[in-house]
Amino acid sequence: MSELLKKFWEYLKPHLVPILLFCGIVGLAMYGRSLLNRERDDFVSKLKTYQTLRDEEVKKIVAATEEERMLYRENLRRYEETMDAIHQKYLTDTKKLEETKTTQVKKIVEKFNEDPTGAAKQISELTGLKLVIPEN
Repeated sequence: MSELLKKFWEYLKPHLVPILLFCGIVGLAMYGRSLLNRERDDFVSKLKTYQTLRDEEVKKIVAATEEERMLYRENLRRYEETMDAIHQKYLTDTKKLEETKTTQVKKIVEKFNEDPTGAAKQISELTGLKLVIPEN
């Protein structure tokens, strides 16, 4: 066995530098590739993390937008209800005012049955209409 090792050493001795150089280059290439893979894996994991964060932020924005739409609809509904109530109150109050004016005008006409000019003055004060008294 020792003779076999001697022959092998004799054969290997002149080619030792190129073989070691080749092994070193191959080893460095493998090490470099592992570094690049590690960096690529880090990049990919960071990219996935950023994508996850972005997706969460998009979900939050969508939820906030939906809540804003819901609040808008609720406010619009309340506005319409309030405007309807105001309109109904306006109609009721206008009708009551007209009825009150009508009854007051009737009372004035009954009071000033014989004096149309006095009745006209009282009615113009009550209704806010201008009185034009014809000359006799």
